[in-house]
Amino acid sequence: MAETSDLVRICPVDDVQAESPLRIIIGDEPIALVKTADGQVHAIGDRCSHGDISLAEGFVEGCTLECWAHGSKFDLTT
Repeated sequence: MAETSDLVRICPVDDVQAESPLRIIIGDEPIALVKTADGQVHAIGDRCSHGDISLAEGFVEGCTLECWAHGSKFDLTT
């Protein structure tokens, strides 16, 4: 579990629209914030493992984020 001092406030949760990933940068690390249809918010590294493609430009389906270029799916819960 992260220490409270390790947490970074990004934005109000209402700023993240359901099933519409939001790309943010923390330090030098690109992150995709994703709110699923059930309102759960997840953060995942914003880079497809098949190339330097932003996952925030992909498609949300349930608890997965799909790369628009490769069709690879990434589980948001793991």
